[in-house]
Amino acid sequence: MRQERHRTKECHLNNLLIFETANEREYSLISKFAFISVHSGYPLMTCNQHATPHMSTRREFIKTIGGALAVTTASKLLTGCAAGLAIYRGELQDEAIIIPKAEALALAAPNGLMMVSAKNLPVAIVVRRLADHSLTAVSTVCTHAGCEVRVLPDAFQCPCHGSEYDVTGEVIEGPAAKALQKFAITENQDMITIKVRS
Repeated sequence: MRQERHRTKECHLNNLLIFETANEREYSLISKFAFISVHSGYPLMTCNQHATPHMSTRREFIKTIGGALAVTTASKLLTGCAAGLAIYRGELQDEAIIIPKAEALALAAPNGLMMVSAKNLPVAIVVRRLADHSLTAVSTVCTHAGCEVRVLPDAFQCPCHGSEYDVTGEVIEGPAAKALQKFAITENQDMITIKVRS
């Protein structure tokens, strides 16, 4: 168990380096991804080509954060090796996020999952391939008190007060009374489009 926690922390550092940004809010969003991952069984893991040397001390960890926040280039896609959770870092275009199919391989099979974020978008979005092969896109913010939900293989769960949602974001168990925020999502042969504002 100790080894698993250690590996997740190291992968979190790798993710920070990949999502290099000068925007503190975006770093905070990445931290939330790591929180969701640690509590959901989807460790955020980078593939070997993205790996960085292990940072064994607190000082090195702080230096890494400072260095990453000072840089503005970022990789758009982080696909977890093994059972990791894929993350797509996109941009808003005409109030939508467009994901090339080539960068959404995690959604090719039923029950596939991908975390999506974009600059100036205050929430993270989870895109899920349902059993009927359709796609759903929902916010990770619990409608009860605004906590970040855990992303589970067959549900969403709030760690703050125990609310649960099904794979489409509908409430299974309270205290939440409203479904997770849903986003219109379409796909064609080349891309997936998430409409984030009406």
